[in-house]
Amino acid sequence: MVKHSSRNSSFALPRKVKRKPPTAGESEQNRLKKEKARQEEKVKREAKEARLAEEAARGPSKKELKRLARRQKMLADGKLEQTDKTVSELTETGRVVVFARENVQDEVELRELFPSQGTAGKGSEYFMQSKYYFKYVLAKDGTPVAQICKKP
Repeated sequence: MVKHSSRNSSFALPRKVKRKPPTAGESEQNRLKKEKARQEEKVKREAKEARLAEEAARGPSKKELKRLARRQKMLADGKLEQTDKTVSELTETGRVVVFARENVQDEVELRELFPSQGTAGKGSEYFMQSKYYFKYVLAKDGTPVAQICKKP
């Protein structure tokens, strides 16, 4: 039952519950439950790691193959630029580069990073204003990087 502060108000205070300290048997049961949960979590984690390792050994998926083919076409068309810089060098922001993300190779993937695909909210100025332009580069390890640059 809830205790009311006054009869004319709808404000209610919850009951104060005094918890009893666990007995020796209960604390031992709780410790065993936690240990069992940790073991189950460890087994699940190992199974997931094994599954991911198996998938990696199989090679790229159908979706990844399509993405790689699209990347090669963009390189041939000149929309994606090959560089000899590392990913960490390409993702650094400064005076010219105001936003950079790795593993983004075209505007579709870049817009997915922003709320409402860059049409509203934070980051929409990058797509609405002409003082920003997009640059898509490929690091020397083959990772695509999208950069949003500010015109000088």
